[in-house]
Amino acid sequence: MKLLLLLSIGALFGYVACDAECYQKESKECIRNLDIDLSFCNYRPKMLPCLMDAVKKCEMSFLPELQEVQSITEEMCATGTVMNKDYMRLQECLKIVDKDSKCSDILSNIFDDKRTEREKNIAQREACKLYNKVSDCFVESVKKSCGDKNAAFYRWVIEKFNKVQDKICDEVIIPLSKKEERSVNMDVQNVFRSLGLF
Repeated sequence: MKLLLLLSIGALFGYVACDAECYQKESKECIRNLDIDLSFCNYRPKMLPCLMDAVKKCEMSFLPELQEVQSITEEMCATGTVMNKDYMRLQECLKIVDKDSKCSDILSNIFDDKRTEREKNIAQREACKLYNKVSDCFVESVKKSCGDKNAAFYRWVIEKFNKVQDKICDEVIIPLSKKEERSVNMDVQNVFRSLGLF
């Protein structure tokens, strides 16, 4: 009975890792095939449908969260909508906030001086635990620099994006970083940045 349980757990982990490898490969293709213009309303509307195809193909569980992010992105980028006006106001604020790099440093510091593959794997798992902390830091910076209204909008949007990032961590980055002797071939900081607003 114990052997059967161990075999089934091993098969499940192998299946999860296989899905994670599939998603890693497909999502990298999405990014590789995009324009160089990385502005939010150019890049995200093109990237998200490709990522949704990758999620479907690789049988990942976060399609509903990704669909919600796409819906929000479309609304934010549709000229003249209330959400677009909120986003345009926020975008000006983010230019100010982006100069204050202490929030970004939370993630980048994790990867400093990581040379071995084992250290990089541990850093990737650690980064996954800190996304909400980074988001909270940016919300506070937005609030301080641009007021409560911008901070509330930013928090609402980033919480939706973080749901996707949490799933990517749980289903892709963490399983692959535990499985592989080499670091996961996904730039964790850029994955987070590509889904977020900073």
